[in-house]
Amino acid sequence: MQRRQPKTAMGHRKPAQGSWGPQGVGFVAIVMVGIFFILSGSAWAHKVSVFAYAEGGKIYVEGYFSDGTPTAHAKVRVADEAGKPVVQGQMDKEGHFQFSAPSSPCDLSIELDASLGHRARYLLKKEDWSARP
Repeated sequence: MQRRQPKTAMGHRKPAQGSWGPQGVGFVAIVMVGIFFILSGSAWAHKVSVFAYAEGGKIYVEGYFSDGTPTAHAKVRVADEAGKPVVQGQMDKEGHFQFSAPSSPCDLSIELDASLGHRARYLLKKEDWSARP
């Protein structure tokens, strides 16, 4: 003769001891692990940074991830104060990009797109590059 599981007041069967049902310890453990991964999602992402400087009539741009890895072959777009494109290109395998400084001084907005949503911007003020030879 088979033993039947006890029923609740509503007529539903109670889960067996040690089950993975909503009342079981396993269910609570799964929920806790899920919450941990959701809240720590940013720890899995790579933050990307971009930096630019001027030297000898050229603008140098460097890009890297938070772990120091270069942003190899990332797209670079440079625009002036009005948003007009100045230059665009691609970083080399070491995360470097360079171009000739514009003839008329202006603030330069430098945008780095390392794909998969990894983007960064840097504003190079005209005071930081226009007075340099």
